[in-house]
This record gives sequence, structure tokens and C-alpha cells, in this order.
Amino acid sequence: MFKVRTSHFFKKLVSNSRFTSISLLTLLGVLPAVNANTLVNRLNSMQPRQFDCAQEKSGSHICVSTSAAKFQYPKKIALVIPTQVQNPSSALLYFHGWRGVCESADLGILPFLKTFRLAEQFSQASEGDAVLIVPLSSGRNETHNAALAPKFRSFSSWIRQLLGTQSLKWDIAGHSGAYAPIHTVLGGLTSQELQSVRSIGLLDATYSSRTPEVIVSAVKKKPSLKIFSAYISGSRTASVSLSLKSDSRIKNKMIVTSASGGHCQSPKVDLLRYLNY
Repeated sequence: MFKVRTSHFFKKLVSNSRFTSISLLTLLGVLPAVNANTLVNRLNSMQPRQFDCAQEKSGSHICVSTSAAKFQYPKKIALVIPTQVQNPSSALLYFHGWRGVCESADLGILPFLKTFRLAEQFSQASEGDAVLIVPLSSGRNETHNAALAPKFRSFSSWIRQLLGTQSLKWDIAGHSGAYAPIHTVLGGLTSQELQSVRSIGLLDATYSSRTPEVIVSAVKKKPSLKIFSAYISGSRTASVSLSLKSDSRIKNKMIVTSASGGHCQSPKVDLLRYLNY
């Protein structure tokens, strides 16, 4: 009788989409629990030191990459670790838009996070198993397009090593011109690799006529992929987003909504809406 109940108990746990194999192994005592502090200590103790971490007033830790980071990327990468994190098994990769449009073109990584409330929004929506990753880019997403998006496989492997996990679920979001690196990431993944991507968030970012083709192709590879698009009424992003919503090949897997405020307001508010949908 005990064996039957135990088996039923674990089947219910594993059937929960938010309950990962890592969580199960931790529950069984096979893996030690990893919280925000232990993760930050791990990052701080790495030699050579790949990140410099500091705790915000909110309790979240923000870690900024150093020149010793094993993934060769010429700009800073921010890793946001909410205080409630336990055994991180998912990550949100956020691509910003063109520099100098909504903020100073030379704004550093920490003031950039604060200007667009990225860490704040993410921490509000975090379910305790996710971290936020924000790589800076020059100009019109040039660094994203050249040094990260086409190398997403090796980037993902590096992040898994940092977090100490063998598998990782991804959510990928971006604002404005971020459609370009998002296209590259999605187009470069095989059907099997795309299974690790849970959702795509487009924050007033459907400027390209290629976006419908890219999204439809990704949904074909992974039918359960979720798509969120916030657009500015009367703009080009509205026409592309609304045409996607009516595309029968998407099969109602896409949430399309008006952006909150103008173009530059969207990333300050709509990231949270995307994370909560």
C-alpha cells in the first residue's frame, strides 16, 4: 500500500509542468538545494571570476559579466537572480532594441536595467525557478546579431554550466529591433532543440515582414510554443501582429495586445504582462 501511494505521489509531482527533474532529485536528496545565495557564492568563487555580483535593495542579485567570462561576448551581460530562486531550471533571455532610441546609446548595463525596470518586472513575475539574462549590444543590435544569436547553442551551454544544471527551459523576449536576433535564434534551432524554448515575447517588435514566416516555422517545430506580441495601434507592428493572430497556422497560440503606452514605454511595462500571460 505504501509503495502504491508513493508511486502515485511522484507521478502527480512529475506530471506538473512546473515540477522539473532537478526539483525531484532535490526532493529525494540526490542533489543539494540551490538558492539565490548559494548560486551567487558559486559565481563569486569561480576562477577566473566570470561575474561580479551585488545585491539590490529589493533582495535580488545582479551579476555582471567580466572579461574572463568563458563565453566570448564583447559587451556586458547581466544575470538577474531573484531572491526567491530555488534550483533554477529556466531562464529568460531578453534582447533590447536599438540603442539611442529610448535611452542614451552609451548607457551602462546597471542603469539600463533600472531605466526599463527589467529586474523589477522579472522579480515580480518570478515563480522561483528562473533567472533573467540581459546582454547589451551596440547600435542596431549589432552585437546581438554577430556574437550571441548565431552562437545560441554555446551560449545556452555556458549558462547551464553557470547554473549547475544539465537542462534549461528558455523564454526569449525582446523590444523593437530585437526581432532580428530572435529570428536568428529561432531559425538556427532544430526541432529537438526548440523543445527547450517555452515562449517568445515581442514587445513592439514585429517590424519585419519575415516575422510571420519565422513564427509559423517555429510553431510547426514546436506546436506548444507560446507567442506574445504587444503592438502600437496604427503602426507597422500592429499590422504584422494582427495578421499573425489571424493566421490559421498559429492555431490561437498567439496572444496579441495593444502595448502599454508608446514605443519606449512598452519594455517598462509589457515585459511583466508577457511573463504573466
